Amino acid sequence: MAIELLGLLMGMIGTLLAIGSSIFWWNEQDKKNEVKKYAAEREFGHIKNALIQQSSSLANEFQDIDRKLDAIKDDVQEIKFKLNVEEK
Repeated sequence: MAIELLGLLMGMIGTLLAIGSSIFWWNEQDKKNEVKKYAAEREFGHIKNALIQQSSSLANEFQDIDRKLDAIKDDVQEIKFKLNVEEK
């Protein structure tokens, strides 16, 4: 009888250890997932900010190009005027 109780007790202890370790594993996985989620959100934020900066820089470059093209256009018109060339 005592051996049967000891076997039953050992089985219960083993079951409780398995359940406890499963709960611990799930908890650790949840923590890891939270860290990964935070890292992904942070990385996305960095990429988003970089794209915003690149877009702004590109817009500024196009404004510079427009100003330079306007200056070239004015110079060409002045040259045509001085050479008495008709516009087409």
